[in-house]
Amino acid sequence: MPVLHNMLQNFLIELDGQPAGRLFGMTGGGVHADVVTTGVGGFSGHKHIGQIKYEDMTLTCGTGMAQAFYNWISDSFGGSTKRKDGAIVTIGSNFKPLSRLEFNHALIRSVEMPACDAGSKDAAHITVSISPERTRSITSDLSQNVGVHVSGLAKGWYINDFKLTIDGLESDCAHVRAIGPLRIGKQLKFDASTNVSDEGPEEYGDLVVTLNSNHAKGFYQWFEDFVEKGNSTDERKGVLQFFAPGANKNYFKLNLLGLGPYEMEGIKPTDPNTAMPLTFKLYCNQIDFSAGAAAVT
Repeated sequence: MPVLHNMLQNFLIELDGQPAGRLFGMTGGGVHADVVTTGVGGFSGHKHIGQIKYEDMTLTCGTGMAQAFYNWISDSFGGSTKRKDGAIVTIGSNFKPLSRLEFNHALIRSVEMPACDAGSKDAAHITVSISPERTRSITSDLSQNVGVHVSGLAKGWYINDFKLTIDGLESDCAHVRAIGPLRIGKQLKFDASTNVSDEGPEEYGDLVVTLNSNHAKGFYQWFEDFVEKGNSTDERKGVLQFFAPGANKNYFKLNLLGLGPYEMEGIKPTDPNTAMPLTFKLYCNQIDFSAGAAAVT
């Protein structure tokens, strides 16, 4: 069965023996085995367990993590992947550890940055999926692993504090109302004989941008030229930044490489002054993640 925790920010993560920050939520990390039925000469089969498997873990976090955690994310894509050992420590109401879920040789499988909405004050979170080679749950002798408790609290971060820029579309981007969640991931190939996952191709989600038509002239011209006229060599670069409220130093930055529009939702009005929502979907060939000093504990 999966290990499940709520969103009360009552558990912490440790990487390679060092505190790495507080989590808002975590699921997974359980152990299970397949049931195999072996039949002999037409007689009823005999059931037994097969290969042991360790579930992926999904971590929900935000600001206030250690630099090592953010470096693990940025190093996991672009050809410099690093496996990590670590643990999730669950903390009780008296701030004492209740349990410890250790994981070994884990890879980051995917990272999803939050959707952005200029009209919302909802809190922002990052969702990180990791794939461990093995896990182990510990509920005793927890006092020897208290160093992780020094992790600080997360800082305020909301989905309306963002800035998007795309080459040649700086004016339009200043009026972007919403951006869909952005996912960075990779395929993993599981070897049942060794219980080890090997890395496959990297995957980058689409950049989905919504703005009003009276401020979307550049987006529409790019879409018309790129898609309708077939000039699909005009791929562009962009940057998406996430900020603290009222701050000019970013928490996180995504460098967006090889952007190209492929779909527009909505109708461009005949009157250029009419404000109708338009949504543009852009494929992305690469996304590079980095965390600014403001995000770190």
